[in-house]
Amino acid sequence: MNLSTPYRPKAPEVTEALKPYSLLSHLKTTLFVSSLVLLTACGGGGSGSSPSGEASDTNQNDSTSQGNSTDQGNSTNQDNTSDASTTLDLNTLFFTSYGEGEDTSGNVEISADGTQLVMSGNRWQKVNQNITITPDTVLEFDFQSDAEGEIHAIGFDTDNSPSADRSFQIFGSENWGITGAYQYSGLQTEHVTIPVGEYFTGEFNRMVFINDEDNASPQSNSRFSNIALRNAELSSATTVLAYENFNDLQAPDGWTTGAQQGAQLSFENGYAAGQYPIPTGESYIWFNKYLIEEQLSEVFVQFKARMPNATHGLKFLKIFGENVNGGYADVTYGLDYTGIDNGSLYSVSFGDGSTVTNDTQNIITLSGTSPELIGRSYGSAMVKTPQNQAFSSTDWGTEWHIFKMHFKFNSGSTAENEVANGEIYLEIDNKVYVDAKGVFNRHYSNSSYIDHLGLFGWSQGGSESFNIDYDDVIISKDGFTNP
Repeated sequence: MNLSTPYRPKAPEVTEALKPYSLLSHLKTTLFVSSLVLLTACGGGGSGSSPSGEASDTNQNDSTSQGNSTDQGNSTNQDNTSDASTTLDLNTLFFTSYGEGEDTSGNVEISADGTQLVMSGNRWQKVNQNITITPDTVLEFDFQSDAEGEIHAIGFDTDNSPSADRSFQIFGSENWGITGAYQYSGLQTEHVTIPVGEYFTGEFNRMVFINDEDNASPQSNSRFSNIALRNAELSSATTVLAYENFNDLQAPDGWTTGAQQGAQLSFENGYAAGQYPIPTGESYIWFNKYLIEEQLSEVFVQFKARMPNATHGLKFLKIFGENVNGGYADVTYGLDYTGIDNGSLYSVSFGDGSTVTNDTQNIITLSGTSPELIGRSYGSAMVKTPQNQAFSSTDWGTEWHIFKMHFKFNSGSTAENEVANGEIYLEIDNKVYVDAKGVFNRHYSNSSYIDHLGLFGWSQGGSESFNIDYDDVIISKDGFTNP
């Protein structure tokens, strides 16, 4: 990012930002603690300084691998006088791209124990989290880098447009953001302390992490760890749009449901149970949730599913873009019906926007093979397939499995301003199978809004009947949540 003017602090004032509201309050956890540690990444030792001059106002695997700090000076001497704190495992948070066109190459990794965030290349990441910053809020973390880039920073925001006056640059060859709070020496791990409340206060719903290097082959890296926010109020930023556990044993309100050609859909056992006869290509169950009024370009979907007897192919989860003048863009997390491995989930299909009708022309395979099939963003998209294998028909067994899908349309409304910033994510049983960023997945003339999503869907020709069940279906924005 080529910005040369650093942000200079001025007098503090309270700022206000919209705080997302959860439709299901029982799914929203509010924490108020005098010292909260957000464990985000690797690092150790050194200290932060008070702001110079006047105070101012200003997963997983990667892919993005989605899955007690002490005060000290710039020397490595530590004391153990920090307040008691509560820890938050980063593996429970979900990282997505921050800044249009900024997050372009490299890796983002979270340690298995949820205590380390390591960024390399040119990565701009955010985690959705409601944070109330007070005049007494203090940010602490450990930082280490062995390759300097242009901007290494941490901060807060209320939208996806980078805010220099809410970001603290601690290392890097460019001057951007608040530069006077702390400067990393470029040696070993240092402990950083920043009195955030002396620079700005207010309501935020994103915490951001920046490792910027706009080169063809960026080599810079950042390691953040043991992030502590003291005297701050935190709560989930996730907004739940629909949650169905089927405990009332009937079709839920707000969904369209039905079946044809002998297929059956029932809820009498406390889950959504689909039964398909021997498929003819016309067997169809629809269980759809319309979202167009939300005006969403991205969505998070999670549910439990099982195929307790024979395995077979069907749409499984399909996300439909709004149809405008015959043009549309969809994505399908579908189960195989071709006979290669009926019932397996071996790819995610979509259209790359080469034409105005975008359905299943392009795919990302869970095995990581045939990467060119991603289409227009081949060679530039950041695609990770950590398992390097399909979820096979034998993986189903008879038990329930947990699926999490995140999908985002790429932006732009003309050939000149379209940006390859679409995202496609798939997690099964806490294992990331696909994490793709920087993807073209719509034509610039298509609507960027999601119309509806459907579970079950069409089946295809086969030789035996099968069942598929869903439970604990959650549709949300700004992150995953727990039922």
